[in-house]
Amino acid sequence: MTYGENMLAFRKRLGWSQSALARALHSSQSAISRIELGESRRADRALFALFDMLEARMAAERAVETAEVHK
Repeated sequence: MTYGENMLAFRKRLGWSQSALARALHSSQSAISRIELGESRRADRALFALFDMLEARMAAERAVETAEVHK
């Protein structure tokens, strides 16, 4: 799976639009679209880093929620 495919799958799991993900990453809908389509440019590397941080943060939040449910 490419980076763009991973971003698309993650965004769809959240039920977010490209615009919503762009707002969360302080970016634009067109930048998200380019990444998902595999047309990203070097300037989009900062978005990759932000996306990785968002994905990790949300995974951590899910882990905490799961741990609290199993208390």
